[in-house]
Amino acid sequence: SPPPPSPPPSPPSMPPLTTMSFPRSSPSSPSLSGAQHLALSADGNYAFVACARQDSLTVVDVGATSPLVAGEVQNRSALDGARRVALDGDYAYVAAYDADALVVISIASPTLPEIVGLYSGPMLDGASALAAPAGGQHVYPAAALAQTFCVLTVAAVASPTLRRCAPYRSWRFKDPTSVAVDG
Repeated sequence: SPPPPSPPPSPPSMPPLTTMSFPRSSPSSPSLSGAQHLALSADGNYAFVACARQDSLTVVDVGATSPLVAGEVQNRSALDGARRVALDGDYAYVAAYDADALVVISIASPTLPEIVGLYSGPMLDGASALAAPAGGQHVYPAAALAQTFCVLTVAAVASPTLRRCAPYRSWRFKDPTSVAVDG
């Protein structure tokens, strides 16, 4: 009789998960405290991290041998409670929960991110999620406390404008954490 079949090969072993530490030169250096969400640059070299406790967008160079903080923009009022980040070209869009805002940040130079636009208002009370389709003229934030889904025009990044909002007063959409747009 034929020999029994060989057992399937075992999967390759994974290295243990480790905690990454990022070099900091002083207590005022950028940090990832309160990191909520991240988006990777198209080339995969940078991670843009929304940090709620730091009220910041922190840029991590993940293409380096050891990941390190490469830049940061911090603003206690505009980025208060930074919750989500989405990228489109040279811009990062941040939903800031406590600021009730959508913040536009130039990332043309990832090591020197700079706030270039802002929309804030009651329709974005508790801004908690957003989508920014590639090459689009619109950004789509959702706000947990206002219970709205909005469309903002960002053709002029310095002055995003509210195009429309729709309430979603339903238990099914209590605290949105992500938005996806098709097409």
